Amino acid sequence: MRAAARSLRIDVPPLDRAGISQLASTVIGRELAGRLAEDLHRASGGNPGHTLRALATLIEDGQIQRA
Repeated sequence: MRAAARSLRIDVPPLDRAGISQLASTVIGRELAGRLAEDLHRASGGNPGHTLRALATLIEDGQIQRA
């Protein structure tokens, strides 16, 4: 007998600029420059997943470094 797949959808509102800045600071281990936080917020639309992917790309490309 095959069990039915279950999933739970949780709708989360977009993060504001301060939330994106805090998320990014947690990932890189230091305070994020205000301009970069602004750019990340604008580019991601406040979506934490998009922000994390953008940060990963910036780190991989050597444009920012973790503390």
